[in-house]
Amino acid sequence: MKLLSRRKDSLQWPKLLGAAAVGGVTTLFVARNFFPSEKKVGHRIQADYSAGDDEFVRTMGQLLGPPLLKGNKVTTFENGDEIFPELLRAIRSAERTITFENFLWREGEITDLFAAALVERARAGVKVHFLQDALGCDNVHGRAMNLIRRSPVELEVFRFMNLIMNFRTHRKLLVIDGQTGYIGGTGIADDWKGDGRTHGLWRDTHYRVQGPAVAQIQQAFMDNWLETRTCLLHGDAYFPKVERVSDDMCQIFKSSAGEGSDSARLMLLVSIAAARRHIRIA
Repeated sequence: MKLLSRRKDSLQWPKLLGAAAVGGVTTLFVARNFFPSEKKVGHRIQADYSAGDDEFVRTMGQLLGPPLLKGNKVTTFENGDEIFPELLRAIRSAERTITFENFLWREGEITDLFAAALVERARAGVKVHFLQDALGCDNVHGRAMNLIRRSPVELEVFRFMNLIMNFRTHRKLLVIDGQTGYIGGTGIADDWKGDGRTHGLWRDTHYRVQGPAVAQIQQAFMDNWLETRTCLLHGDAYFPKVERVSDDMCQIFKSSAGEGSDSARLMLLVSIAAARRHIRIA
């Protein structure tokens, strides 16, 4: 009986290994469908035009989607002691609409300030739309978030229940009245306070965009807002006619897992290939 039992057990191993192999192949197949493969550039990019040529402008517009637009002004803000006061000032100045999309939100002094500013504007009649990534928020039911939830602010948590952990929104953008936009790398957290020189605190850069390119920032917000809220925001309150404020050119394009993260890579590779005098990388 013992010999027969061992023989049966030994015959089960090939079946188990076969089942494991089939399961592994099935998992790999499913994973490849969940995670879109990136389109890799396998050859060196060479450009017979410079970054100042019209051909560069046309190329970037066709490759990345939205065109390079004239008439914009971009202002740089560095580190929390410049960035947070500017963002809060902009929020408090809103008269019609605020669209705000964010990744990192960590409860503390900074989140309290932003929550209070957003709530105050919403109670004053401004339409405030706030899209916060689920994974980037340390407490979706924290003090600041609860203050927002009890107010007229339209708050949505981006992909709260999602099997694909990496499909997040890492965008940090703010648009005021459809006229002024902000983009950059700063999270809404005390970790970014100060001048970026203190140990344990982050340094970062944010940009204020004025001019026609603000509509491109707004469109990026609408993309994820429509997915989450299934409600389209449109019209003059969100896409007003914006006058040119300078001769500077600007382009705001999207780069995300859902659409392929290749746009940022292509932008860098083509720009480097078109450089003729200098390249600065930070």
